[in-house]
Amino acid sequence: MTFAYDASRSPEVFVDSIVEYPMSIEERSVPSKDGGEEKKDICYVPLWKGLYKIFLDWPYNKQDIYVPMFVKIREGQIWRLFTPSIMHRRLVQIFFCMSWLWILGCQIEERVKKWQYLAIMIIVGVVANTVHYLVSGIFFMGYTGVICGLVGFIWSKQRYAPWEGYPLQRGVASLFLITIVGILAMQFVSFTISSCQDINFINISHIAGALTGIALGKTSFFPKGLNCFF
Repeated sequence: MTFAYDASRSPEVFVDSIVEYPMSIEERSVPSKDGGEEKKDICYVPLWKGLYKIFLDWPYNKQDIYVPMFVKIREGQIWRLFTPSIMHRRLVQIFFCMSWLWILGCQIEERVKKWQYLAIMIIVGVVANTVHYLVSGIFFMGYTGVICGLVGFIWSKQRYAPWEGYPLQRGVASLFLITIVGILAMQFVSFTISSCQDINFINISHIAGALTGIALGKTSFFPKGLNCFF
């Protein structure tokens, strides 16, 4: 959980309770007057589940909307804003993301300064991860949101600054647009049909990343130039 966007205090509460209230595992399952409130924390520690889950289960878990948010980030662990992007569940996911990063990243790196290229990826990653955290909770990972941001950036440059000569083919941009529209459609269906409440189609980071990339591409802060160095 070191690189997750946020993390529960469950392990910390558990360790502290063992030190303060020594007992066996069996005893921990039985309520006690001595330190009862602290022992309850071992079984339940407030954890941000995301607006999507809260609204689907409303009003049964409406108390979850008041749980602490950005806990680890407010403690100074600001790397968590981006690090979920570099974690992946499967090798095929890493291969997919890194292949697209090579294809798209080379186009951008040839036209902007290296620190600007890095800034684009960090900004897109932070925005995509933060939106995903707010909507879906802490359990997510993957670089796909940043990849969608790079596609959005290049598409925006082609549309608003065609003289910069980004060579992304129309079919690639169309494919990503279809993917994003499909994600929106699945989210709408899963949100509105009660039988789909246990199916989590949410991957809002794709949409947030693409929109962030488009917005960055419309700015004049990342112009084309001979930028081989910092």
